[in-house]
Amino acid sequence: MALNQEEIATIVKLRGLGYTQQEIADYLGISKRTVQNHLGQIRERARPRGGADGEEQGIDLDDLFWGIVLGAGALALLGSLLGNQDRGGRNR
Repeated sequence: MALNQEEIATIVKLRGLGYTQQEIADYLGISKRTVQNHLGQIRERARPRGGADGEEQGIDLDDLFWGIVLGAGALALLGSLLGNQDRGGRNR
């Protein structure tokens, strides 16, 4: 099943928050297998590749998940703060 970018971001965010694959599937109304497939694709893309000197280089998935979660939280907070201001920049 093809998911849009928002749904994939939701999978990553919820997984980073500790939700199980089944809980994510239930939340999005998709199968657990679809969640597994997308997480597998993300892991595959993040898998270490050989560097110029032959050493493994890659992305720490825990860091990636928490970075996304914290980034999403920061954006939500910023949106909330900006939404509570009038045009003069004063809080309502």
